[in-house]
Amino acid sequence: MTIGRRPLKAWPRVGRALRVTLDRLYALSLVASAISLLAIAGLVLAGMVARWFDMVLPSVDQLAGYCVAASIFLGLPAAMQANAHIRVTLFIDRAPPFLRQALEFLVLVIGLIVMLLLSQYAAAMVMMSWRYHLVSSGLLPVPLWVPQSTLVAGSAMLSIALLDRLFSLLVAHVPKSGS
Repeated sequence: MTIGRRPLKAWPRVGRALRVTLDRLYALSLVASAISLLAIAGLVLAGMVARWFDMVLPSVDQLAGYCVAASIFLGLPAAMQANAHIRVTLFIDRAPPFLRQALEFLVLVIGLIVMLLLSQYAAAMVMMSWRYHLVSSGLLPVPLWVPQSTLVAGSAMLSIALLDRLFSLLVAHVPKSGS
């Protein structure tokens, strides 16, 4: 590949480095999601044990709810990378190859737009919660920006995963030069 008169020999190295970085990002999001799941299990277990001793742990349900949201949103990028999202393929599987590619492209673009908008509005919500020092209404006053940040992180990483998939779809179907 050349631009002007100079060959771009560094592109394969850049591509490999980017692939490694993205794979690490997806793995990190999966680890964060797993930690959230472990936190849910720990909170539920602590609540059960407390009830056995006629004690009440305040806000356990509230904290577990925040962890559920975190585990879902932080797990989305890794699920996208592993093709584990639930998809309705009734039409795509029966479409001819060219139409299948066009439908896949359209779905990825729409998903990317939706996730970018969600990321933008979620980030604005976090900034508002931070600026006005908003806290949860439960017994434990949790600063709302903390659990809301997982929504921003998960939706932003899913946007990156969608862009990654879109780029892979486009590059996979570009004819090689000299062929």
